[in-house]
Amino acid sequence: MSAFEAFEAKRKTALAIIEQRRSAARKLKTAGSKGLDAVINQLNDQETALDDAIFVAEMSDPAVVRAFAAIDAATAEMNRVAARMVDATGMVANVGEMATSVAAIANAACAKGDC
Repeated sequence: MSAFEAFEAKRKTALAIIEQRRSAARKLKTAGSKGLDAVINQLNDQETALDDAIFVAEMSDPAVVRAFAAIDAATAEMNRVAARMVDATGMVANVGEMATSVAAIANAACAKGDC
């Protein structure tokens, strides 16, 4: 399992715990228990806070920042190549460059060693 997959698994586990408690609170509320609207709202807020914190952590990682810059550059090149692929001749002449651009995006996405 890659580092990203392990991180994502932990995130999903944390979110699942919140969802389990939210589901239980909804069932109790449906059964007539009082005071659970506030609990459900707090769990919703906790879920949002968790997602926000994880997003910030991921975006603060220098490897992610470098990968996004590389992906942006490769995507720009991909768009330049795609603009030349408007007819059969252009398709045949440029498909190799398109593959190179796609490989650059894939390599950038794997820059953290997660692939």
